Amino acid sequence: MDVELPRQELEGRCLRIYVRVKGIFEGLIMGSSRAQMPPTVIEFLRRFTQSGKFTPPDYWLPVEKRRLAFDVAGRLVYD
Repeated sequence: MDVELPRQELEGRCLRIYVRVKGIFEGLIMGSSRAQMPPTVIEFLRRFTQSGKFTPPDYWLPVEKRRLAFDVAGRLVYD
């Protein structure tokens, strides 16, 4: 079943998903220490934020983009 959603509704749904996922990660980070976090979650976060990885173009908020470094191709780089 294919349903066309108005752009505004689609953007609203995406924003709600983003807020939920961000809340989940903030809860994990604030509510646990590295010792309490499952190794699979640590590995996922390590791989996702690893230097040289691409992230979706609109993934980072402007404030996050200013604090991160990217190469000319748009990959995350660490100093």
